Amino acid sequence: MSKIAWNDVDWTLVQKRTSRQQKRVYKASKDGNKIVVQALQRRIIGSFDAKLLAVRQVTIENRRFNIPGINDEKTISHNK
Repeated sequence: MSKIAWNDVDWTLVQKRTSRQQKRVYKASKDGNKIVVQALQRRIIGSFDAKLLAVRQVTIENRRFNIPGINDEKTISHNK
């Protein structure tokens, strides 16, 4: 696995490639081709693009919440 800087990721391209694969899954599912659906799903799960999007989504979601161990908070205080 290659190292890549977070700011160097072309998020538009990553989203486009992942979306294209998801559209292929939808089309195969609509056509009733179960084997192709499963193969494409495995391909998406193993793809670097999907992993990048998953990490990005989690980091963006975590900015909204005060989760212990994240956002420099050690414990949850009930006074907030």
